[in-house]
Amino acid sequence: MKKLFLFSFLLLNINAFAQDFDNLMTKRYLTCNDVTLNCTSLFIDYYSENKLDTANYLLQYWQKKCGMNEAIQRAKILLSLKENNYNDSILDDRIFDYIYQYQYRVNSQNNHNHYSVKINNRGLYYHYYNRNFDYTLYEDFDDFLRDEFDKLKLLFDVKQIEYFWCEVFGKNNANAFLMLQNNNYNSIISTRYQNILVKNSKISKPHAAFITGIWVPLGKLNTLGLHPELGFQLGWKKRKMNYDFTIMLKFLRTPNYYLAYRKETNTFEKTNHFLGGYIGFDVGRDILVRKKHELQVVGGIAYDGFDVFEKDEKLGLKGVSLHSYNINAGLAYRFYIKDNFYLGLKAKYNVVDYTLNKVIDLTGHTVTIHFSIGGFGWLGW
Repeated sequence: MKKLFLFSFLLLNINAFAQDFDNLMTKRYLTCNDVTLNCTSLFIDYYSENKLDTANYLLQYWQKKCGMNEAIQRAKILLSLKENNYNDSILDDRIFDYIYQYQYRVNSQNNHNHYSVKINNRGLYYHYYNRNFDYTLYEDFDDFLRDEFDKLKLLFDVKQIEYFWCEVFGKNNANAFLMLQNNNYNSIISTRYQNILVKNSKISKPHAAFITGIWVPLGKLNTLGLHPELGFQLGWKKRKMNYDFTIMLKFLRTPNYYLAYRKETNTFEKTNHFLGGYIGFDVGRDILVRKKHELQVVGGIAYDGFDVFEKDEKLGLKGVSLHSYNINAGLAYRFYIKDNFYLGLKAKYNVVDYTLNKVIDLTGHTVTIHFSIGGFGWLGW
């Protein structure tokens, strides 16, 4: 009983000392996290009460304490649209960085929703990762601004820059950059975007694609029949020019037997064996680019050929192959699912001569039709 009394006495004294120390904690350091938490909440209140001048002063205070960030820029644009006095002068030099940051964060938030739990009515993702986004990651603030941008969008024409900002920061932000491509707004934002496109077009982008298709022989070669092809491309794109090394494999036996010369026996023999390859360098130029569509004129040179006899170890006979130059030209179409990922269709006419090494006597040229899945940045995905 005495031990219990002493323990209670010590506990009370420790608690008393703790309260004394609490009273001594007079120095305060207002962190940017605290400022942002309070400013986002106050901004919602002032804006809702139509105290727009006070909301503007609040943003100036917030910027002074924490520096310019994506959330402040977004709030400034919203206020200018609300007051119908938008001007490019409110845009920070890092405006495109802010747009990318906002869209990345929105996408990240959506991707985390399937396992996010709530902490004080705030998503777990917002709660823990706000420091990665300049302390601007507050769900209520984002939701409020997004709703307000959507409301203001109804007041503007689709060709106005104000409408563009409502799209960027509203709920339907996926088409924002497509709008910049299709509209030349009377705004510095259009000029900067075009400068970015020009700058990016000067950079060589690595390209890769998987290819499948059919090989179609013409003339006397048509006795060989159609053959499937598989292959890939590696190269690069610079501005409107495309440069690629292409490797293809064509296979399956021919539907008809054909005569081929075997030097070892000095005889022509029937065969339906067929296994071919293509190694070439292709060049393409964009001749039409519209939104997600791209049309190219293409051409190339290559080494082309196929096997006509397999090796026969029992009879001591070697395999026999033939080869030809390949000069080709055609058209290619790409549909971009994303900026760096596309589905393609290409048709080329190939000038060949498989009679060069006198293995077969079948003259004619070929047509190739290829389907491709490709992209930039090494496969683009």
